[in-house]
Amino acid sequence: MVFFLIDANGNRIAGPYDTQQLQELATQGRIAPHTLLESDTGHRGTAGQIPGFTFNTATPFTQAVQTEYSIPQTTGVPLNVKQRKGRIHFWTVLCTVMLLLYTLTGILSGVLMCAAPKIEKEVRKALQVQSQAQSQARGAWAPYISSASEKAIEVMVQERVQEIQGRIALTVLILIALTGIPYLCCYYYYLLRLWEEIPRELASTTPGNAAGFALIPIFHLFWLFTAFSGLYRDMNKTIEFHGLSFRFGLWWINLICVVWVLLFASGMTLDVALAVIPAEVMPVEQPVARGVLAVIFATLGAILTIPVYWDIRNDVHRFIDIKSNVGR
Repeated sequence: MVFFLIDANGNRIAGPYDTQQLQELATQGRIAPHTLLESDTGHRGTAGQIPGFTFNTATPFTQAVQTEYSIPQTTGVPLNVKQRKGRIHFWTVLCTVMLLLYTLTGILSGVLMCAAPKIEKEVRKALQVQSQAQSQARGAWAPYISSASEKAIEVMVQERVQEIQGRIALTVLILIALTGIPYLCCYYYYLLRLWEEIPRELASTTPGNAAGFALIPIFHLFWLFTAFSGLYRDMNKTIEFHGLSFRFGLWWINLICVVWVLLFASGMTLDVALAVIPAEVMPVEQPVARGVLAVIFATLGAILTIPVYWDIRNDVHRFIDIKSNVGR
């Protein structure tokens, strides 16, 4: 008879092993009495139910893994599998909600930038109507003061336009701050909780570094490959330590990191290009072009990011099941 190692959902994650190979894994501390097994006949049970098996839970690494896999709460009580999954789910939901709000802010900011030229035209039109009314009221003196009036109108228009531009810019900054700062806080704790599931002895970086360096502007583009691709590499390294054949795919998370970098870099490049291109050669006004750009990239960012957060959440949940099954 041969056996397969299964996770809490009944998915086969390693095998087949005969009883002698299972005993070797138990002696090395790679499986525990509560490790879930499924025989080739479909019967399910735990490794501790096999007669005559002995388990080694006293190896230094196994003890370290037990400490790492049971992250203490403030009361000192270890978190169980359900609590650890719930904590990651909570930060995934919160990160998703804050990203959606941040995206809506980006879209609204783009709409305001697109509306700025129209507002300026309306202001100019209103001031011109007001000046014409004043000229008619002056009667015969109007031709003598029309030139001065036109200059005064232009000065008033420029002052009013600058005032409107300042208000729009201030509104955009306030909206970005109100949603961007909370999102970055959620993003920090999201990464922190993910990396806390990696045993310290096998982790390529600490949870604090993984989350903290991801908040540094520009540098975060390079750090993405450590924070996300590195997470998957370390999960596979942990699984490999327990002698399991299951591996998480790395190609898709590497591809996502490349797409994120390209999206950010292209957005910044286009924004700078719009700022330096002369207005005379542009088919639309500069504020409109930048507003449309903000709407497009804010929408693309959310579309490409939110599903990834949930895919990572699902993979880490499965990783927790594997840890709780074979090496707690």
